[in-house]
Amino acid sequence: MPLPILLAVEDEPAVNRDLERDLAKRYRADYEVVVKSSPGDALEALSQAQRTATPVALMIASLRLREMAGIDFIMRGHELHPLARRALLVGVSDSEAVGMMEQAFTLNRVDSYLTKPWDPADEWLHPTVAELLREWVRDELGPRSAVIQLIGDLWEPRCYRLKDLLDRNGLPYAYYPAD
Repeated sequence: MPLPILLAVEDEPAVNRDLERDLAKRYRADYEVVVKSSPGDALEALSQAQRTATPVALMIASLRLREMAGIDFIMRGHELHPLARRALLVGVSDSEAVGMMEQAFTLNRVDSYLTKPWDPADEWLHPTVAELLREWVRDELGPRSAVIQLIGDLWEPRCYRLKDLLDRNGLPYAYYPAD
C-alpha cells in the first residue's frame, strides 16, 4: 500500500523550499511529502492520488496564491479527498486574512491554519501538522482502532465527561448513540 500523501501548495519560492524541507525532515518516513508551487499542479497530484486510491492525509495551501485563492484550492481538493485534513498557510502580518479565515472556519472549509514564517518549525509548524495528522488517522482508521467503545446519550453529563476525558488524553475510542 502506498504511503498517504501530505500535500502543500505555496507559490513563493523561498517559503515553498522551507516548507518542503521542514515537512520532509519530520514526516517523509510515514507520508509522501508533495510540495507544489502551483494549485494546478497540486490539483493534478490530488487527481492522480484519487485514480490510484492513494489516501491524502493533509492539504496545506497558502491563503494567497497567484492562480487561485488557497481556500478555493482546498475546497476543490476536499471534493477529491473528503477525509483529508485542510490547513491554510497565512502570513503572520497579513491582517486582511482574519476575515477570510473566519468565514472559512465558519463554513467548515478549513480545519486549521499555519503561520509563515514558522521558525522554529518545532514550535510553530509541527505541533499543528501533527495534530491534524492524528485527527486524520483517527478518522481514517475509524472504530477499528478504538480500544474503548463509548455508548450513550452524548449530552448526558456522565457520557459527555467521559468523551471529554478521552478527547483530552488522545485515547482512541468510538462513540455510539444509545439507540
